[in-house]
Amino acid sequence: MGDAHILYAVLRPTGRGLKQRTVRGIGWLTVSTATRIALTLVSMPVLARLLTPGDYGIVALSTLVIEVVALFGEFGLHSALIQRKRISRLDLETAFWTNVAIGIGLAIVVTALAPLAVRFFDTPALALVIYVSAIGLVLTSFASVHHTVLMRAMRFREVAIIEIASVMVRVASAIGLALHGAGYWALVGAGLCGLLTAAVLRLLIVRWLPRMTYRGARLRSMLSFGKNVFADQLLSYLGSNVDYVIVGKRLGPEPLGAYQMAFSLPEMVRNSLSQVVSRVMFPAYSRAQDDNPRIAAAFLQVVRAASLVSFPTLAGLLFVAPLFVPLYFGAQWNHIIVPLQFLCISGGLRAVAATTGSVYHAKGRPDLTFKINLVRVPVLALAIWIGSRWGINGVAFAFMAVALTWTFVSATWTARLLRMRRRDIYFAMAPAVTASAGMIAGLWGLRMTIFSDFSDLRMLSALVVSGALLYFGLLSAFWRSTLIDMAGLMRHLRQQPVR
Repeated sequence: MGDAHILYAVLRPTGRGLKQRTVRGIGWLTVSTATRIALTLVSMPVLARLLTPGDYGIVALSTLVIEVVALFGEFGLHSALIQRKRISRLDLETAFWTNVAIGIGLAIVVTALAPLAVRFFDTPALALVIYVSAIGLVLTSFASVHHTVLMRAMRFREVAIIEIASVMVRVASAIGLALHGAGYWALVGAGLCGLLTAAVLRLLIVRWLPRMTYRGARLRSMLSFGKNVFADQLLSYLGSNVDYVIVGKRLGPEPLGAYQMAFSLPEMVRNSLSQVVSRVMFPAYSRAQDDNPRIAAAFLQVVRAASLVSFPTLAGLLFVAPLFVPLYFGAQWNHIIVPLQFLCISGGLRAVAATTGSVYHAKGRPDLTFKINLVRVPVLALAIWIGSRWGINGVAFAFMAVALTWTFVSATWTARLLRMRRRDIYFAMAPAVTASAGMIAGLWGLRMTIFSDFSDLRMLSALVVSGALLYFGLLSAFWRSTLIDMAGLMRHLRQQPVR
């Protein structure tokens, strides 16, 4: 194939129009996300009873080392390949061999860093876990370009199938190995099985074999775009994981495993909302990037929608945590109840703050995300370092305090950028805040009276059902127009083509 051969000759998209493929793609991504969340929710209580916090902590430390090194190998090539209007086979082949070389190189670097990680975290068992986990860097490198091909060609059905299959294999492997007493190796082995499954399926679906060709000029061109993406990704990663590093360093693997478990459920809610915003709203904002009032109106709708989903979900989890944790995870995890409650508050705030990133990018100001993180990360690190004096409870409280502060900072910057009033952003959250507060008050009353003699399981079930009814009842009574607006927003999103 010639040098001018474009991507669609490598993997031809279906004959549907762009709008239809976009709508179907969003549907498949939603199915994938929902399935992965469901599998995770089913597997978490099983594994929590088979493994210890220390098992989770050791794997979390290994993941920190692996992921921070892996960041230096991406360089934004994935984003560069998707962003280009036309892409040649030489671009793909150059990116493929670059990724393979980087993957092998990173595995070697990680292996060399393992002894330093052992000394830093004072965890001797960590070395072998890092050595084995580094294999995943090589597995991923052989199919990363194939994944990019699927994303660029909008083959979201295949992407979803691969993601679901990978998670299913990972969950089944983890439970099977844990049942045989593998301990933390159950998580390590399951991770490798999931990565291998994804790599094999990508290679089978994208039936493209690279030639032994490489062009430095092509690589330099892609890196010129990717370097900015890489810088933002690196700082964002540090901001997302500085708490894990400090907990692992100051408190050890077992508290880290407990903190990670407490963090997982609120983070799941936040991530689900962030994916919708980044994949759907960014194109919508981009088409109106010079129309501030139009973007502001759309942004307020997104803030309202994100808060309407995240606030009641996490407020409800905060309230039922003393019942939920021993029933779901087991009594041996009761010490995560308090940090889970703090992290529910921060999770709701971060879900709303995450909606600002798409606005910055659509307005051509991705530097704002970088600048904000440049200040936020050191502040967060200092707060968590101080909070770690009081164990994971102190860490979770510090994380919540910084999240609260940065919600106001994000609102201020976004309001200035869109030339709108900051209070309009707060008003957009008012329906969710008031209805969630009313829900909690109602649940407290029901627990103290009608449900007071219920068993723990029966009470938890009754509180969940009652909470949903109370929340939607309050919205219908006092914020009916908000529900109508959200229905309109959902219809609008289904009609939006993505460029």
